[in-house]
Amino acid sequence: MGLQVEEIRTLEGLTALEPEWRALWERLPDAGPFQSPAWLLPWTERFGTSGLWVLALRGDDGRLDGVAPFFIYADPKSGIRQATLLGNGVSDRLDAPGACGETVFGHLARRSDLWDACDFRDLPPGSSLLEAAALASWRDAVEAEEPSPGLALPDTVEALIAGLSKRLRGNLSTARHRAERLGEVTVSTAAEATLPEAFDTLLRLHAARWAGESEAGFTDPQVQDFHRAVARAFLAEGWLRLHLLEIDGRPAAAFYGFQVRGRAYAYIGGFDPEFAEASPGALIMRHAIEQAVREGCTSFEFLRGREAYKYAWGAIDQPQFRRRLGRR
Repeated sequence: MGLQVEEIRTLEGLTALEPEWRALWERLPDAGPFQSPAWLLPWTERFGTSGLWVLALRGDDGRLDGVAPFFIYADPKSGIRQATLLGNGVSDRLDAPGACGETVFGHLARRSDLWDACDFRDLPPGSSLLEAAALASWRDAVEAEEPSPGLALPDTVEALIAGLSKRLRGNLSTARHRAERLGEVTVSTAAEATLPEAFDTLLRLHAARWAGESEAGFTDPQVQDFHRAVARAFLAEGWLRLHLLEIDGRPAAAFYGFQVRGRAYAYIGGFDPEFAEASPGALIMRHAIEQAVREGCTSFEFLRGREAYKYAWGAIDQPQFRRRLGRR
């Protein structure tokens, strides 16, 4: 009979699916943290309940074999109903884990009364939503998006440092000496008891870093609440890496990232401009990368953006794609 498609339109239904969804995610070795229920459920609770449209694909034995986690957004000006992926806007490497693209597109065709266009962003190479053939009656456009630089990690910290350019090694050494002249330099990692205060510090340092510039930081209360929920969930999973660097007892820099399935992810950070001369952002990034090596990670994912510091560490661009579909 092939795959059967079950539509989930409520948060309660999606929450009930979570154990099976989690088991599916665990069976798929290439599914990253942004495709996990631990990331997407908190996002849905805050941003995606009104247009929720998740397709659960089941085999003849009833087992969940794939999930296409869609929601439908109606543009308030044009009225165009756009199907996109849960997590849109705050995630890298989204996908429909385990889902057969042809089955998903066939269901999209049958339920074309629900949507006017599809916009699938941040798709990795090999995504079923990228490779499936569109219907001849659809408009179909694929374009490259901003890449997601990643760094292959060696087995030891010594090998990591030896592989850096002489210039970067010198800059890191100078930054450390400058920081130590200001006082004792310490780095801590958030645990259950310290997470609320550590997250407040992250928000404050991120806002301080971007004050007066184009990136306003985590200013949206809903976005802040989402990341607090993710941080709690990821901490419970053992995935959260929230590091704080202090100089002379004062918070100087923060790193908010994850470690999942042997890969480390740098999501966001911030620093106190008063310590800018000591480059605390560079120091805490060094700590995060070295800690990932010590914990046996094979890669360090800087995520989207072409900032120069990523390439100074040796990161290589990893492509991401956007696919837009529409009826002619």
